[in-house]
Amino acid sequence: MRYWFWIVMCVVSITGCSKVNDENYARLRVGMNYDEVVAILGKADDCDAVLGARSCVWQSGKKQITVQLMGEKVILFSAQGL
Repeated sequence: MRYWFWIVMCVVSITGCSKVNDENYARLRVGMNYDEVVAILGKADDCDAVLGARSCVWQSGKKQITVQLMGEKVILFSAQGL
């Protein structure tokens, strides 16, 4: 019985810690710098840079937040699956 308890507790703790959620998405603002976004969402899962613009993605399962930056400042952000 204890075995199942610990398995359930591990699964709940792992899935419950995602920073990719509605609450954190609502905290994002245009004009924030990259470090402020990382303080909210944690390290990005993927970032691509093209001609001075950077697109970073944070993902947890089917939930995804994408942030577009220009000169280290947020210019656009969007979400899917939240």
